[in-house]
Amino acid sequence: MFAQFLQKSTFEEVQTIVKELLDFSEKCKSLKLHESPSECSYQLMTKFLDHICNNQGMADKHVFSNCCNKNNTGRHKCFLLYKKGDSGHSDIFQIPNPEPICEIVKENQVLVKERYIYETSRRHPFLYGPTILTMSTECFQIKLEPIGKYIREISLRHHHLCEIGIKFNHKVAKTVELVLLTKKQLKANFSKIAKLAIDIKNLHQTCCDGNIVACVFGRSQLMNYTCSK
Repeated sequence: MFAQFLQKSTFEEVQTIVKELLDFSEKCKSLKLHESPSECSYQLMTKFLDHICNNQGMADKHVFSNCCNKNNTGRHKCFLLYKKGDSGHSDIFQIPNPEPICEIVKENQVLVKERYIYETSRRHPFLYGPTILTMSTECFQIKLEPIGKYIREISLRHHHLCEIGIKFNHKVAKTVELVLLTKKQLKANFSKIAKLAIDIKNLHQTCCDGNIVACVFGRSQLMNYTCSK
């Protein structure tokens, strides 16, 4: 999540921020029944943005000073607008010799995975968190080339959906999903299709906002609901 906002920051700089906010992020992993993942994720995002704005050097480096003068909602939207699309990146994290990748992973699996997540996140700032996490596992089990192609394609789709929501309104995204679902599920009950379109729209909005915890949780709920029908 952090690297998608701090695209100019080095891997080490992002790691430092992650460690500083680790205690709070861990709380989101062990929520009680009455606690909301969305609320926890929102609080984490607020702390992250506050952290950036309290660091004048970092805010200036990423040209966020103007955003830091806004209130919470306005600040978040401002940060989103400063994300730079992935059109300038021809590929994802490159490994000089992909053949011995399994050996590299065995020696330092955590570091390689974290580096991959960092590179993919900053190069594809609109790619949804669950996709990045999934690819960080899959990329080491099959060839990197098809994974790179898939990430570029899905990243462009996520970027397009997020731009619609940021520049216009996520209700437009709901309309798009409703049309697509209606075409795919010709025999389905319209009320169910409409509900699914709203759920997907809400999920897109959550993921586009960079709330990775709520995004992961929301996608899991949506998949469970869809598969149960």
